[in-house]
Amino acid sequence: GMVKTKCLPAGVFKFKPGDRARYKVGKISESLEPSVDKYTQTVEVGIISAHIDAVMEMPYYTIKLPHKTCKQTNWDKMIPLSEYKRSMTSMAAASAHRHRKNDNQHQHYLQTTANTDRHHRQNN
Repeated sequence: GMVKTKCLPAGVFKFKPGDRARYKVGKISESLEPSVDKYTQTVEVGIISAHIDAVMEMPYYTIKLPHKTCKQTNWDKMIPLSEYKRSMTSMAAASAHRHRKNDNQHQHYLQTTANTDRHHRQNN
């Protein structure tokens, strides 16, 4: 029958066994290095199985890394391939854009926000 679940974030169950996805690597080991995409710090993995953490009621996955080791990971460390491809496209566009634009505006923005923040605190 239907399993009643708590209100989980949309897209939690994006992955099913057999899917490919991108996994966000925390520490990049030497064996993983060649497969890691530097921009997103992810590697392509295969989903072996999906589980539900009974306590947290959150899904986690057994994944197969590029160098054939398996590990378990939480759903929030995973990016669907479609999303990854989208972010790569927009990142390429953004980095092309960034090279043309100088960084002064951003610096200015940071200072202004810092000042308003300080100002706000004094008034409280």
